[in-house]
Amino acid sequence: MDKEHLLTTKLIIDGHFHDFQLYSGKFYLWMNQKELNVYDWNKWMKQLVDVDRPIYLEPQPSEQISVTIEELIPFLERTISFSEPIYDCAIFNHILYFSDDNGFYRYSLTKNNAQKERIWDQAVYSISLSAKGRMALSAGESGLFEYLLSSHYLYDQLDRQKAPRIYQLNAHFASQTIWNHHDLIQYGENQTGPTYLTQFNEQKG
Repeated sequence: MDKEHLLTTKLIIDGHFHDFQLYSGKFYLWMNQKELNVYDWNKWMKQLVDVDRPIYLEPQPSEQISVTIEELIPFLERTISFSEPIYDCAIFNHILYFSDDNGFYRYSLTKNNAQKERIWDQAVYSISLSAKGRMALSAGESGLFEYLLSSHYLYDQLDRQKAPRIYQLNAHFASQTIWNHHDLIQYGENQTGPTYLTQFNEQKG
């Protein structure tokens, strides 16, 4: 099929919500910082096949479909509630990693009786997940850290270990980070503050 014949569909959800994520056939919609709705994305997409669409006389590059949050109720699988407002979160290997004022946690998205497990008692304000499966934790005045998601990556500097699988990268103020391959761009307290680049040297074996 030629690219000019592909139809792009733009989905608009009309309502008030905090954030959203799409992962492995599930649509995660944060209604606010303490409530997460989990929807069956594949079931929703199958339903959209039956939606009436106008017949164009000329090929159109895109279409737009608007739905309300109430219209998503048939696809709602469950709601996950949190006792404290969430600062940030990321999903990796079917596990939700999140942070609030009391620490950094993990929560299995596949177990029916899953419990929230605290990994570290440090508040993390931004969680950055790389395409290589690495996770950076920006902890404000406490600095920048990495949580080792995989056994493929190890640190030999044990003095930097602050908790199991958590290592401090530097002590500079960290409000947010962006991965650039295996390196990290680190932002400070505000836009006028310093920005840092943390580079890694990899050793295989």
